[in-house]
Amino acid sequence: MAKEERKVSETKSAEPKAGGKSASGAKPSSGLSLQQKASLIGGAVLLAAILGLLLFPAGSGSADQTAFSRLLYNTSKNGILVDVRGAPSSDARQVIMQCGVNYISSPFYANSSDKELLAYFCDESGCLSSMYQFGLPNSTPTVSNKSVPFSDALYAMRDRPYIYVHSGAGSGDYIFHPNYIEVLISSKSNASSCSIRAVGG
Repeated sequence: MAKEERKVSETKSAEPKAGGKSASGAKPSSGLSLQQKASLIGGAVLLAAILGLLLFPAGSGSADQTAFSRLLYNTSKNGILVDVRGAPSSDARQVIMQCGVNYISSPFYANSSDKELLAYFCDESGCLSSMYQFGLPNSTPTVSNKSVPFSDALYAMRDRPYIYVHSGAGSGDYIFHPNYIEVLISSKSNASSCSIRAVGG
């Protein structure tokens, strides 16, 4: 009987106490070593960085889209720059021009009470401007017959958010920047897709 009691007491002393060490002095295993945990955390951070670059490339990220959308809504002076230079065909030029017209005639501007819209239509010979005052009794645009270089038209957009419609390989793509958006058009594009709603307005 004494031998059996001694065995029971030895067995109990060998069992690890809650939160303590075992009889051998080793802590109970938690499944993963510190080095393995560090490797997993490092891999997760790297994966998040890669996904961020894939989903939000430079110049087209959601931060730029949000910034541009806010400017478009909250700034009374907007601009549209329609550029047919470099278009690969007459069909592509026509789509670019129609795309610009669609933006100008959109309900976003037509129903506005305080928007001033400066539009430039540019080709190889230069750019012609039109100024629209929406929300006034007489909203007939003021058209300039004086051709200016593309650099002057671009400079005129410096103090307003604007939409830049031009020929591009990534047809139908939008490239967002903090104060403007590029709309890339080709002969395969459809001008009906040129919507203010799609660019954040």
